[in-house]
Amino acid sequence: AHGVLRVNSRICKAKQIDLNARYPIILPKSHAVTELIINDYHRRFGHANSETVVNEIRQRYYIQHLRSCVSRTMKNCQRCKIRKCQPSIPRMAPLPEARLTAHIRPFSAVGIDYLGPIEVVNARRREKRYVAVFTCLVTRALHLEVAHSLSTVACIMAIRRFVSRRGPPTEIFSDNGTNFVGANAHTTWRFNPPSAPHMGGVWERMEMVTIAPHPAEALRSSYRRATELTSHFWDSWLKEYVPTLHGRAKWQKEGEQLKVGALVFVTEGARKEWPRAVVEKVFPGCDGRVRQAMVRTAHGKMLKRPVVKLARIDAEIDREEEIDDAKVDSGNGEVQ
Repeated sequence: AHGVLRVNSRICKAKQIDLNARYPIILPKSHAVTELIINDYHRRFGHANSETVVNEIRQRYYIQHLRSCVSRTMKNCQRCKIRKCQPSIPRMAPLPEARLTAHIRPFSAVGIDYLGPIEVVNARRREKRYVAVFTCLVTRALHLEVAHSLSTVACIMAIRRFVSRRGPPTEIFSDNGTNFVGANAHTTWRFNPPSAPHMGGVWERMEMVTIAPHPAEALRSSYRRATELTSHFWDSWLKEYVPTLHGRAKWQKEGEQLKVGALVFVTEGARKEWPRAVVEKVFPGCDGRVRQAMVRTAHGKMLKRPVVKLARIDAEIDREEEIDDAKVDSGNGEVQ
């Protein structure tokens, strides 16, 4: 209406979605108005990711190569450029010599970090304890010591117990924890920069702990989560999946409608083996187009086949004549 071109959609019977989503307005992909509309949606939804903008535009408009248009708009948006700017990450550094020195005593170079807190029972009292994790940088062997607190004194005591068991290390690596900084005066220490746990990944990864939730709480949480996911699934299905069904992957052109009395080939098997048949009955679809038919072969057999399996022969036959050359009983044929 009003000179607006709309998509002749396949989802016209999806009554639960809006009319504009069923029959979206067609817009040219390179027109200035199209770019303004995409930019408006991009700004309206808070410069969200491209899929959000694509899904919202599909509720009203049909634009060819929509994702490319949305990506181009996002690349030209100054706010998005600022929001998506990333640090320039240098090439990964070579491993330090302490990681690659062979034929040395284990724990000559170690990385240290704390694990915890862990609750323990001490004379009817619940107290927090920590575990000092010493990682050999060469062999990746572990040594664990109990630390009674996060203080410098507790850290020094844990290191002394470690040294008495494994021998003094030549180097210790760690982050910038205050207890480590306080213990620095007692040994050779190398600190990673603040906010750089990846630089100590060789010992940081040794401290991963899995905490199991209470069974009853886990069950309640699972039920709530399942309910939320179900609701979210159907909302996403209506807004993200259904609008993608507009296009027709094949069979896009109108073919000649098959009529009763037409002479056809049943295209099954090798071409030289295709049997001839006459259309006895057609079955129109909801849109009036014939997509399946009942045919009678030259041997009197009744077959129900889709139209895509029936090749129309450009000839007319007399309905009063028999098409079989052999002697065929004209009684009821068997439907296959």
